[in-house]
Amino acid sequence: GDSVLAENPDVLPLCYGSTAVMSEEVFDALPFPASLEAICTRSVVKSNAALPQPFTAHFEELYWTDGKDYVIEKQTDTSFDIVPAEAITGQILVLTFDVRRESSEAAIVTINNIRNKLSGAAAPYPNHNTTFTFVLSSPEMLERFHVSFSGKFSVSNVHLYALDPSHFGMDTDTVHPLQQNTLSGNEVADGTVSMPADGWLITSIPMEPGFSAWVDNEPCKIRTVNKSFIGFPLTAGEHQIRIVYEPPLQRAGILCSAAGGIGLLLIFIRKRKEA
Repeated sequence: GDSVLAENPDVLPLCYGSTAVMSEEVFDALPFPASLEAICTRSVVKSNAALPQPFTAHFEELYWTDGKDYVIEKQTDTSFDIVPAEAITGQILVLTFDVRRESSEAAIVTINNIRNKLSGAAAPYPNHNTTFTFVLSSPEMLERFHVSFSGKFSVSNVHLYALDPSHFGMDTDTVHPLQQNTLSGNEVADGTVSMPADGWLITSIPMEPGFSAWVDNEPCKIRTVNKSFIGFPLTAGEHQIRIVYEPPLQRAGILCSAAGGIGLLLIFIRKRKEA
């Protein structure tokens, strides 16, 4: 029908070894959108040791002053167009600005059908989204961006940046996919990774209690990578990797259930004897 199942061949695997690493301390010091480029081109880890690769941001800011890079053309009271001085082709654009709501209603901004919202004062689950960020890209030539809005609000701290896609994404020679074996039981990863140099195993598995990891059949301490996911350091060479998830308190729950069952059995036997 109207549904499409698509596969993106450029998506990183669930687990992979990475030699393009950046310390979390360095990452946290980066301004936006340099931080956006960094987390898409480096693996951010909690370590300051042996991280020699320098990082240079490639985003360039565009300015509207005197129509230098773009102009704004009003269309209606609730819409306008952003018109670049030159049509944009094959660029990644990032537009960010702060929003201050001036009434109790929601503030909504839509750019080329991409919608951003600051919840109204009476919203049951307010999102407190006071900074709107739009990431815009297209393989086609972009000659204008249509902006529509609703609600009463003010905008400040507007910035527009452009990035050539060649600077976006990790270099293939720094990504070393985990060669997965067939999983069983509570395993979420089981396979072999070959590291040409010291680096880290990176996953897109969210960091939360219950995960355990083994490297070459030895227990390994799990760390937080890319600010939110599980990973751990690896030395150069080939390694056997195994990651298992066990729900927290699962064993305690099983023991309590077993103890309860035994208790009920003993009560049943006692009642039978008394009868």
